[in-house]
Order: sequence, then structure tokens, then C-alpha cells
Amino acid sequence: MSIFNKAINNIRSAITPKPKMVFISDTKFYSKYELRIGGEPIGRFEIDKDIKEFEGGKYWGIVLVKIDDSKYRQKGYGLMMYVKMLESLPDGIAGLYSEPFTRHNDVQVPKIHQKLNAVEYENGVVYIKKL
Repeated sequence: MSIFNKAINNIRSAITPKPKMVFISDTKFYSKYELRIGGEPIGRFEIDKDIKEFEGGKYWGIVLVKIDDSKYRQKGYGLMMYVKMLESLPDGIAGLYSEPFTRHNDVQVPKIHQKLNAVEYENGVVYIKKL
């Protein structure tokens, strides 16, 4: 890459900061994360550590995945949060599960689950394996 292209890339990243997942709080039962752009929180991902077993693996529950401001919706940030969480699960946790009553977007959430090869099981519970 030329020096000019490197400079342009540096300028672009300065103008549009990359999103960053930030750990907010953790207890024995619950964890909260925020997605931030330039220090501004734009989304949240919350996990319930109540374990469900599925196909021999232990899964934590998704409580909330939300992009707060409409100007950031439908830009891939929700999927990005799922991926970051699935990549950072501790040893011994096979993935995440999502129960129907925790899902509030019947259009985007199923698309995200499909991209992550989620498995829908009994009563609409969806299991997503760790990446």
C-alpha cells in the first residue's frame, strides 16, 4: 500500500471511528456490554449466565441486544455485537441461546441468527454456537 493510501485510511478512521465493544459490568449471573463509536454508546448486549444444556454443551442466555439510535440500525452493528460476544465466550461455554420473549425485532434478529447458523429448538429457543 502506498504512503498516500495509508494516509487516506488514517484520515478515514479518524473521521469515522471504528465501533468498539466495551465491558460495563459483570456479576455471577449477568454481564453487560456496550457498543461505542467514538466513545458514544450506540448499542447494548446483555447476557444472563443461567445455563441451558443443548447437544452436550452449556449455553448462556441473551437478555438484550439493542442498537439505541435509529441512525445506526441496519448497518451490521447488531451482527457485529453477536460475533464479538460469541468469539469471547469463556472455555466451557458452547454458545448463546435466545428465547422468544427476549427478541423484540422479528425481522433483523432472525436474519442475524441465520447468518450465525443458529439452531431453533423446542418452543422457539435458538442456540448459537461459539465462534
